[in-house]
Amino acid sequence: MQSRLDYATFRRLAPAIDKGLYAGAADAASLDPRLVELVKVRASQLNGCAHCIHVHAGKAVAAGESHARLLLLDAWREAQVFTDRERAALAWCEALTLVTEGHVPDEVYAEAQAAFDDAELAALTSAGQPLPSLEMVISATSPLDAGLAARVEEAWRTRVHEIFGATEVGSIASRRTVDGRPWEVYRSVRLRPEGEAGVAVSVAQLPGEVMLADRIELLGPGSFRLLGRRTDLIKRAGKRASLTGLNAILQAIDGVEDGTFFAPDDLETNAKARLSAFVVAPTRSPEEIIAALRARIEAPFLPRRVVKVEALPRNDVGKIMRSALVELSSAAARGQGRP
Repeated sequence: MQSRLDYATFRRLAPAIDKGLYAGAADAASLDPRLVELVKVRASQLNGCAHCIHVHAGKAVAAGESHARLLLLDAWREAQVFTDRERAALAWCEALTLVTEGHVPDEVYAEAQAAFDDAELAALTSAGQPLPSLEMVISATSPLDAGLAARVEEAWRTRVHEIFGATEVGSIASRRTVDGRPWEVYRSVRLRPEGEAGVAVSVAQLPGEVMLADRIELLGPGSFRLLGRRTDLIKRAGKRASLTGLNAILQAIDGVEDGTFFAPDDLETNAKARLSAFVVAPTRSPEEIIAALRARIEAPFLPRRVVKVEALPRNDVGKIMRSALVELSSAAARGQGRP
């Protein structure tokens, strides 16, 4: 199987997709709305979603698609009314939608790559993936942005819940993101404060207690507020903030496609040390980004500098290793902030 788009390139080419704005991603790639809706109808047919077929067929007609071609869509390989570009898109859509039946063949990818540039293909990949009816979407990664959760709930007509836990004890609590409420622990879980050491958790089915790596504020025997990873929290001028929270604020600024804060090792011991921020923001200046941050975060956590880069050094699973940020910070200090 030949190499295809990696995750970092996908994010760079279609940043709207990464923010959950699927329609925006297709618009940004200048895809023909008729083609986008044609692909969505075909994916909906394969998924057996009557509601999705009804919605996207209507949008296709509104965009200028004919009823005759929609009637032939289920047999597009035999019909002579679809262009080579449309056939490549439909074959790509089918291979992705039915990916559990086997990998996407190299020949299908080659045809799609010949018909679409990388940005179009990234947008088309998302445009062709409507989901069947979902009872619930569960997120078990880093804290989920409430705005993204709201867009997912609206787009997929479902509820988005987060689960919280630790490797040693598994999942111990959950919440519905858009409610903004505290985390509710499961009935078999007990939390016990240990002063500065943190909070110990015990689960009925497991022996012994485990200290949580996260800082939490207990609100009662069955709920808590998550403050962030103990290693994620930074202190400046008597105030505390979470790097994860700061990154979420940075990435929510209009025009910022990707971004991250960087805290030097001596941030809490060196009065002259300050945060930095690295951003992928082709249409915004560092000064504009700092001005936007000033309205959203407290002064001690404003970055000393905002460095624009073409892409953040994310690995194959989308994470940024600290060592990569250290290297990026060193390059920026040497006046090479645009690698």
